[in-house]
Amino acid sequence: MALPADKYDLILEALADDGYRPKRVEELLKHDKLRKLKPQDIVDLLTVLTGAGFAAPAQGPSETVSEQCRALNRHILQRALVSMDLHHMVSPVTGGGIGLNHMTQLFVLATTAGKEGAEALANYVWDFLDSTGERLVRDGNKIEAKDENLKEIRILARKFVKFGRPLLQALQIIDAPEGGGWSNEAKR
Repeated sequence: MALPADKYDLILEALADDGYRPKRVEELLKHDKLRKLKPQDIVDLLTVLTGAGFAAPAQGPSETVSEQCRALNRHILQRALVSMDLHHMVSPVTGGGIGLNHMTQLFVLATTAGKEGAEALANYVWDFLDSTGERLVRDGNKIEAKDENLKEIRILARKFVKFGRPLLQALQIIDAPEGGGWSNEAKR
């Protein structure tokens, strides 16, 4: 679904501010980037973004919910090592599934294995793909050369580090770095 950038970019930027920390509608009404919008416009934009799957209501999850989500996500990541049939992981913040393709799941797995930075993530994913005989596909053709596979994986890894990991940390699918979490006040 394509949404008009002039209407949606400002609210998406506001939602992404502060590491994608969940925000209350009252907070968005006061946000510098959204001051020119009427309150009903903000509510309407949020409604469309939520309906289209680009935003979701958030909650401050209990420790029990967080642990249940971590356990299910560990299972999903282990499954990603043998199959590409699961396309979601769970977020205790949204209380629901978040669509993640297999490559992103492998980056999450690399992150949970302590890999940092795009290069380390790319190498981890390539080692896994190579060990299973898998190759990337570009323009409908399988990429056979290691260098070409790594080049493509590095591009994806850089995008993951810049955009994917911070969002997945905000959704508590990936643990935030020490000191990078939110207080209970910010979770509400």
